[in-house]
Amino acid sequence: MEKAARNENENLGTIVSIINTLTERADTRNWQSLPYSIAYTRIYLPEGHHTLYLNFEGDHSGNNAIEVDVRAGQTTFYTFHTMNSRSLN
Repeated sequence: MEKAARNENENLGTIVSIINTLTERADTRNWQSLPYSIAYTRIYLPEGHHTLYLNFEGDHSGNNAIEVDVRAGQTTFYTFHTMNSRSLN
């Protein structure tokens, strides 16, 4: 907006620049939405299709099977999200 105003009229561009400076505020977003913790593991598997089982403590115990296809020369990532506050076994 400042650049467009300055192209129209130099004085108008200066006024817009001053207003922008006076009204600019620091980033005050809340960072509480970030996870409490992040856990990860690296597993080396041979090429092919694999079924992996995630075992949780507490309320989310049960069958948490994930399917992954591993290809030679490639890194494969699998992301799993949970709202559970307890750790993985």
